[in-house]
Amino acid sequence: MYRTPRNIGKKLSLCSAAALLAFAVATPQQAQANSGAGATILNVATVNYKDASGTTSYAETATSSITVLLVAAAPSLLPLPADQTVASNGTATYTYTVSSNANGSAPYAITSTNGTKVNLIAGDTATPSINPIILGASVIVGVPAADQINIPAGSETNIIVGDILIIDTYSYEVSAITAGTAASHSNASATDGAAGTTTAETQTLITLIAHVAGSNTVPAFVVGNIGLQVGEQATFTVAVTATVGAATGDGSVITTTTVGTATPDDTKTTFQGVNVAITKEVSVNGTAFAATSTTGKPTDVLTYRITIVNNGSGNATSVVITDPMPDYTTYTPGTAKLDVTAAPVTYAAAATTLTDANVPATDTFDFAITAANTATYTAGTVAAGARVVLFYQVTID
Repeated sequence: MYRTPRNIGKKLSLCSAAALLAFAVATPQQAQANSGAGATILNVATVNYKDASGTTSYAETATSSITVLLVAAAPSLLPLPADQTVASNGTATYTYTVSSNANGSAPYAITSTNGTKVNLIAGDTATPSINPIILGASVIVGVPAADQINIPAGSETNIIVGDILIIDTYSYEVSAITAGTAASHSNASATDGAAGTTTAETQTLITLIAHVAGSNTVPAFVVGNIGLQVGEQATFTVAVTATVGAATGDGSVITTTTVGTATPDDTKTTFQGVNVAITKEVSVNGTAFAATSTTGKPTDVLTYRITIVNNGSGNATSVVITDPMPDYTTYTPGTAKLDVTAAPVTYAAAATTLTDANVPATDTFDFAITAANTATYTAGTVAAGARVVLFYQVTID
């Protein structure tokens, strides 16, 4: 997928050619090999001779066989995933696309390691979905049809129907594959005067179709494509999880992912933190609230205002406000009220009157049900930037 296209009938402008050249310099290079790993090189030497009378002919053969080895090459890791932002204790899933540049099947080790961390508690993880990833590869040695290629017999290891192959920067899907047979020679005896039988190689045949989710290009191979590298392309994911510390704002982690000898990739995952602030104020007249001490006499009605604000960028969940009644006071039934507007409000302006019975269908406030002599309000989820204001009244004994 990472070489300048050729022999596909497409013309490049000077500008696009320059861009591709710069791209090629920045990406891994394909293996310097014109033979697929696993191919068999069979050499058969024959000596022909006659007997002393010169009338009877004989032949003898000797063979050598070599298996082509893998020429390793760093895989291509493109396109690279973008950084993500998720909720604290959530999971960011990064999808990587990796393509082989070798001349044969090879495993590539995958490592993902969390490095620099900000505002996180212990327990962050980075987990690849597979390790290692095994990619098939070979080299084109024949083009029997526009949608078919031949590769050396024995070099089709780990290439199966449904795989995606990269050929000259274009992606194709394997629709059929017929494994070939390597060249061979049989000779019953090296001294019987018979040359034996040589069986020619039957090359592996691969039929390709357009890769709809990729290049979406109909195969149009020509003889000039012989010699091009064929590399499998596959994907894997890396799941990154972490939890932000309390009241610290957002957290983040840098994750470094490496595939084989490819250049490592860094991703930054931002985890939205929760920072809930609470204030409690009291008013003797219901309008002027004081956060510090004030005075009141027996029989005075005190109005309490409890405000919680989520100053973080993530949602606060399972939020519950509890407030036991202070000594020397008596709760005034039916005085609880709620407001969720952005600005502070007075008791009279509070939008919602609550019951004391904790009726989920209407509200989730109760007095002395969840806990004795205690006001309890279950706010549930408080979104980032949201405010919840709870009021209730007591009488000084």
